[in-house]
Amino acid sequence: MWDTTYYRRWSNAWAHERVDGLHLSTEDRLVYQQVFDPAFRETWAAYLEYRSLHPAYGPGLPLTVRLAQAAGSTLPADRVFRPTVDLRDQQTAALLLAGETPQDRQAVARYAAALEQARTTRPGFSKAAVRGALTRQLLLRVWKCPEQYFDAEASARGLVCGAHAVAAAKSLVPGLLDEMNESTAKRETADAH
Repeated sequence: MWDTTYYRRWSNAWAHERVDGLHLSTEDRLVYQQVFDPAFRETWAAYLEYRSLHPAYGPGLPLTVRLAQAAGSTLPADRVFRPTVDLRDQQTAALLLAGETPQDRQAVARYAAALEQARTTRPGFSKAAVRGALTRQLLLRVWKCPEQYFDAEASARGLVCGAHAVAAAKSLVPGLLDEMNESTAKRETADAH
């Protein structure tokens, strides 16, 4: 079967599903979990264990054994193994979205709508135009993570490194800023009364 990292990335971009009456991108749902689920580090660790026990090729091994063979157990598994996720695989999607709630799916829909609104109301706007420094700052805030641990936190969430996390999270920025502005407006209204 013709299956490469590039093909998986392309096919992931087209993976959609109807859930709770919403037509959602599976990739957007995953990125939302990677960014906002406080327990996603454990979800990613479970996914790495699953992939180690059920590889596409070769024998399955416990992750600790595979890690000892590859790196002598000196590095965390997320720093050594960085598989390209295949969201066409239902088992993979189910494992990675195990912590997703109906509220998360509603948020994914709101964030997608905010991104689309930004595209239609701001001439020349694109996901790539979102400032990387702003995205990084927002991720540090959401993760409550000191700057020096940013790459490690991104890796533990399956985002490879900080630069990849920033690239993936840019699509969330319009929605996150909308939510932050709404929250500020509500606080100001409550303070005024």
